[in-house]
Amino acid sequence: MKHEPAFTVREGSSSVLAYKYGKPPYGTDKKADRSARYCLAWYRFQGDTLQRETKTGERAARDRAREIAIDLANDRSQTTTLSGGDREIYLRSTKLLEPFRIPLHAAVEEWAAARSILGDVSIIEAANIVVRSARTSRAIPSSKDILEEMLAELADHHRSDRHIDALRADLEPYVAAHPRIETARAPEIIVYLRAVTANVGPRRRDNIRDAIVQHSRFARKRGYLAEDRQSEAEKVGKIKAGHDVKTWTPGEAALLLEHVSPHWLPWMALGLFAGMRTSEILRIHWSSVKFGQGVIAVSRKVARKIRVSRLVPISPNLTAWLLPYRDRVGQIYPGNFKTNENLKGDEMARLFKITGLDRRDNANRHSYGSYRLAVVKNFEQVSVEMGNSPRKVREDYNDPKPEAEGLEYFKLMPPADSSNVVPMPLPLEFR
Repeated sequence: MKHEPAFTVREGSSSVLAYKYGKPPYGTDKKADRSARYCLAWYRFQGDTLQRETKTGERAARDRAREIAIDLANDRSQTTTLSGGDREIYLRSTKLLEPFRIPLHAAVEEWAAARSILGDVSIIEAANIVVRSARTSRAIPSSKDILEEMLAELADHHRSDRHIDALRADLEPYVAAHPRIETARAPEIIVYLRAVTANVGPRRRDNIRDAIVQHSRFARKRGYLAEDRQSEAEKVGKIKAGHDVKTWTPGEAALLLEHVSPHWLPWMALGLFAGMRTSEILRIHWSSVKFGQGVIAVSRKVARKIRVSRLVPISPNLTAWLLPYRDRVGQIYPGNFKTNENLKGDEMARLFKITGLDRRDNANRHSYGSYRLAVVKNFEQVSVEMGNSPRKVREDYNDPKPEAEGLEYFKLMPPADSSNVVPMPLPLEFR
């Protein structure tokens, strides 16, 4: 059964209900009624949450209920000239302002003044920005110190010494010119790039720009720059000039294969004739080289750059180059990834010195893409084999080669006097 109020006090259209703690019937014991506790309940306006107050003794409860009812009636009489909806808005607004103890007109005046300053930016958005800035405010390190933090993190993530040294070389002049990252502005960065890249091509200019952007993004990640806005460096656009990839001729590839050490021959062959990335070759296991099926299974765990698994066909000449290693198990290059990457760099430096060839970044992979495209004439097929998009193949690996040169490239075989290296037919046609 619903608990009925012990009594109700009305004043005009306002009413206050009083509920007695305990169970009815009420009023049978006068002495008990003087010590009884009452819960007074009322609404200040439509849609309001129920207001409550506790009093002891019926007389005190009735007196207090009368006071509340009169106050409610007076508040409503002050807004009788407003329509029903406007009256409710007024009462709700005054309720919202109660914790701040400011009148409604003062709140409206402050809001209007703030909007005139902020324009199209909402007051809530501006307030959130101020609060976030206050919460994250702390001493911002110098640009140089931020650079050292970034390079230390890259070292912790086992990035190669070559990569870290290249970033340091690109960014040390920049942080010297802009010692405070929070004060650097996009126009100043553009002027800096124009000065330091006056004698280099647009691709080199974009590489330095990318290093500066990486520095700014790291600062934002660490809370040194605002998280909710684009950094000044990111406002500097790329030139995005096209570039010609650099490849090896069949003769140059043969020269590299002739002088590469046995330890690094699998890396060289997989790059030249399977187009695999160095990062993939240094992670893959011999079990992924499926000689019997004529494919290399590159899992997404190995292809960390794109996180997509793929099958790479094994050409007959690649089979011949890898045949001496066929019985090996485990990782092709076990040990620390970073150490192996640095040792690979040392091997290439040795090869350049012996052969007289100049350094060409990613030339092994670029050569595969260009010669493979010359043979199959299919951007989609080559993109799948290399783990790239067709657009990327068109841009980066389309160093036009005649088909005859492509066929010559994929006929590069180990020396005939290598007794343990013989051509091996494949169950899958390579072409």
